Amino acid sequence: MVAVAWSRADEPDATREIPGEQRDESAPTQVVSATSTASTVPPSAAISSSTWSLPEQPPIPTSGVAPAEAQPRTATDPATIAVVTAPTGPPTRQELAGPEDAAGAWLARWCPFTTGEERFGDAERRAQSAMTDAAWSLFDPTGDERAARSWEQASAAGETGRCSAAIAQVVPSAPRTPERVVVRVTADRVVTTAAGTRYVESVFSTRVMLRQTDGTWRVDLAAVGG
Repeated sequence: MVAVAWSRADEPDATREIPGEQRDESAPTQVVSATSTASTVPPSAAISSSTWSLPEQPPIPTSGVAPAEAQPRTATDPATIAVVTAPTGPPTRQELAGPEDAAGAWLARWCPFTTGEERFGDAERRAQSAMTDAAWSLFDPTGDERAARSWEQASAAGETGRCSAAIAQVVPSAPRTPERVVVRVTADRVVTTAAGTRYVESVFSTRVMLRQTDGTWRVDLAAVGG
C-alpha cells in the first residue's frame, strides 16, 4: 500500500483526547511548544550577526515575575450534543456510494456502544463491512490488550456511548485520484455511566478511502499527515 502524506493545515482541529477503547488510530499530531515564537525577517535585515543585535530587554523586577497560569479547558456540556439513533446492519450501497458518505457510515457504526449489552469488539465489528481487509486487520481490537483494559474499565463503570451525526470531509490538500481520496470524519460521543455521570468525547479519524470495482467506497488505512 502506498503511503499518503500531505500538509494537514486544511484539516478540522481536534483538540480533545479520547479516553476509551473506541478511539481510532489517526495521523500523528505535531505539538508546538507554547513558548516558541515565529517571525519573518525582511530581506533587508538578513545581514551579518556582527552588525546587529537584539533590542535590549527591560530588567526583571526585583519582586520577580508572576508565573503563567494554564487556563483549564472548558468541558463540552453533554446537553448541547444532539445524538442520533445508531444505524443497524451493514451499510447499504447508497451509504457507500461516495467517499464521504462511506466514511460517515463507518464511524456511525463503531462510535456508539453499550457495555451492558455488548461484548468487547462488537462496536468495531459493526463497521467491518465498510472497510477493506487491510484496514480491518489493524482496526480489529481482538488481541489488543490496551483496548481490552479500556473496555473492562468502561464495563465496570457501566458506560454507554451515544454519538452525534458523523461529519465527513475530503481533505482538500491531500493527493487524490478517481479511486483514492483522503477523508476526515468526526463526531461527538456522549458517554453516560451507570451512576448517571455524563461527559463528551471527540471521536475522529483521517482515512484513505478506496473506490471498489463495484463502484462503492471502503475505508482503508489511516492516512499519515505530512
